[in-house]
Order: sequence, then C-alpha cells, then structure tokens
Amino acid sequence: MKKTLLVIMLITFKMIAAHAQMTKPVKLIKKQTITTPPPVVNPPAPVVSPHYYLTAAKVTITTGNDNKEQPSRVRMSLVRTSGGDWPSDDNTKPCGLYDFNHSTNINNEYKINSVTEIQLVTPFQFPGTMPGGSRDGWRYINLRLGDIQIHGLILYVMYDPNFILDAWKIAQVTLTLEFKDVNGNAHPTLGMVVIPFINSSALLNDGKRTLKLEADKFLMSKN
Repeated sequence: MKKTLLVIMLITFKMIAAHAQMTKPVKLIKKQTITTPPPVVNPPAPVVSPHYYLTAAKVTITTGNDNKEQPSRVRMSLVRTSGGDWPSDDNTKPCGLYDFNHSTNINNEYKINSVTEIQLVTPFQFPGTMPGGSRDGWRYINLRLGDIQIHGLILYVMYDPNFILDAWKIAQVTLTLEFKDVNGNAHPTLGMVVIPFINSSALLNDGKRTLKLEADKFLMSKN
C-alpha cells in the first residue's frame, strides 16, 4: 500500500512540475537593430553664373516729313544712367558706354520718310578690350548687364543744324542691344533686346537740339 502511495505521489509531483513549466512566463529578448549611418554626400558645387556684357548697340531712326540735311550733323551717345566711369566716381554720375562720334555717316542726309540704322561704337569693343586683351580691358566691366539692370540706360540723339533754319523731324527711334558672355555666347533670354521708344517723335532744330530717351532697369522704354 505504501509503495502504491509513493508511486501516486511521484506521478502527481511530476504533473505539477510539468504544469508549472508550461505556465512559466516566457522572457522576450528584444532584437537589436544596427542602424547604418547614411553615406556622407558632399554638397554640390555652387553654380557660378557667367557675366554678360553689352556687346553691340544699334539705333534705328525713322525720319518723318522733314529730312536731316547733308551738312547738318547728328551725334548719339548711349550711357548708363548712373554708377560712374570709375570706382572713385560719384555713384550718381552717368557712365558712357557707346558713342556715335566715330561713325562716318554723321553728316549724311536722312531722307524724309526713310529708315536709317546706325551702329554705335564703344571704346571697350568686344572682344578686343576684354579682360586680358591688348588695351584697357578691365574697364569692360562698365558694359556688364547686371550693372545696366541696376541703373538703366539713356540714349541721347544730338542734332547740330548746319543753318539756323534747318530742322529734322524724327518719327520713331528704336534701340537694339546684344548681350554676350566673354566667350561670345548670347544671353539665354536677353541675347537681343529691342527697345522701341514709345514717345520718341520730335522735331529737332536750332532751338531744340537734343532728344533724350530713357530705358529702365528692365530694359523697357520710359518715354
């Protein structure tokens, strides 16, 4: 009998131990994630925009019903409205860019109801006096588009009548500009700019010899 009880007790103890093992909470082991740092990427090099310069300027004049006589003279000058020619200049002083004085047709007749194209001349002519060129190329900076867009432009048409009664009727004046970089590449949007001066009609004579035409920093007519 004792032996039987002992067997029953052993069996019961094993059952209790097995049940306790089954109900024992399982400890969860947190899986560690190794984070790989992102690769170091060097920032892109800044894009340096090329400078563009005023490399050509042309004036187109339509003469009305009173011609410019052959002996009478006409001169034209294109200036930046301010900024000065030299770094030491007063910033309000104009800066000369292109001048018609060198042209051979200063004295030519401009017939009535005719269209005359005048190519202006600059002492900083592209590309002969560009930086590194043979002459004072460093002053070519005066023709930089960025500065023109800050200050704007003025075109002077100056009439010198040969006789006190001579007169010249101007019906329309248009200014055409070209902008290129140092390699001769045209500006992507301002390679050629045409500025038709809206109120450029005038009668020049001995009493009124100068026509002043202005373009703003957006290269649009202010007249």
